[in-house]
Amino acid sequence: MIQVESTLHRKIALHLPRDANLESKTRVIARALHDAQFTPQDVLLPLLPEGKLTLVMDLTTWHSGQTPMNLLIPGAILGGAVIPLVWPVLPHQGNSCTAALILVARLLKVFPAKRWSVLIADREFIGQKWCGFLRWKRIRSCLRIRENTRVDDEAVRDLFSTLKPGEMRTLFEHTWVYGGWMNVVITLSPAGDRVIVASDLPVLDVLITYRLSWGIETSQADYPYTSVPSFKWCESTAFAW
Repeated sequence: MIQVESTLHRKIALHLPRDANLESKTRVIARALHDAQFTPQDVLLPLLPEGKLTLVMDLTTWHSGQTPMNLLIPGAILGGAVIPLVWPVLPHQGNSCTAALILVARLLKVFPAKRWSVLIADREFIGQKWCGFLRWKRIRSCLRIRENTRVDDEAVRDLFSTLKPGEMRTLFEHTWVYGGWMNVVITLSPAGDRVIVASDLPVLDVLITYRLSWGIETSQADYPYTSVPSFKWCESTAFAW
């Protein structure tokens, strides 16, 4: 399908390497694609390079006609693009963290944790149960957290009240966040938006890694535009002691 750039059975059949007429090869393609056991992972996972990969988890809304659909999309970053691995539709009243936990647990059966370099996710995917699950599976994470997240008995936004646009600050030591020790890094966009990221990565890698999450936002042409700050403007670095 990737080579043909089409999902039309007849076009795919033209590239099927076997001695048979076109009608026969078209039926073979149709049976394969409509097999109940056939999943997108059967096509996508073998195409991924060997070794560890950076994964991104995203929650977005598409429309089927006039009907909105919440899609949960984990994808692997390859170069400047993201390859979606699966895209289940979530119920509108569902909990995205619980759905993500179940989805990752299933994905680990075909894409083991030893292949995950780090998982990047936005503020929909936070909480002690979710973070505890990732630690249990030994999956490193880079998670944007909410401003009201409690750190050292106060809201994390209050720890950096003097932050200026273009600055990046971090707590001097690892901080207890959602049941584990993590680095907390914050920066302020020119528009005044706080971007607060908690991660078990080294401090200097946290924002650089989180910025990769922009890839999944642009991997689909009809994604709604979402503002993800560029960290090129972080010219000064201040450390909170």
